[in-house]
Amino acid sequence: MMFKIKKYIPDIVVAIILIAGIGLLAYPTIGDYINALHSSKAIGSYVEKTKDLSKEEKENLLREAREYNESLVGKKRYAHILDITKTGIMAYVEIPKLNIYMPVYHGTDEGVLQIAAGHLPGSSLPVGGENTHSLISGHRGLPSAKLFTDIDKLKKGDLFFIHVFDEVLAYKVNQIKIVLPDDVET
Repeated sequence: MMFKIKKYIPDIVVAIILIAGIGLLAYPTIGDYINALHSSKAIGSYVEKTKDLSKEEKENLLREAREYNESLVGKKRYAHILDITKTGIMAYVEIPKLNIYMPVYHGTDEGVLQIAAGHLPGSSLPVGGENTHSLISGHRGLPSAKLFTDIDKLKKGDLFFIHVFDEVLAYKVNQIKIVLPDDVET
């Protein structure tokens, strides 16, 4: 009986190695799929919650965001402004050319940037307006999620959109710069 088991050990080892190899090869695809599901669910929740808000509530929330942008103080309030889902989502970005729909969360900590885009605190909130500059940050090239991996395929003149409640802010790419993670002066 022991002889029969020893006879199959090499086959079992090969099968385990094969399964592990397939798992490693499939990890980026599975990770991206899971992240896409998360983004889809988060955006869906945001859109549904937006539909539940009255016009007056939306106007009040947008006014609060615009007041924040005018002063860029009140950092204690920052995390709650535009957060109607109580998950940290303030908007979502759409890049039609790349088929990207991604939630934009408050902050740029690593937990946020592993799954979505983040808004850089201290910059204007993404509600538009004169002399506002909202900084949205995101990763590219992660093995677990596609995120902004294909952003280098955008060209001058391409459009992207920021959705905040029922408002859609359209932007056109007017310059392309590569900014390294430690380059905070650009």
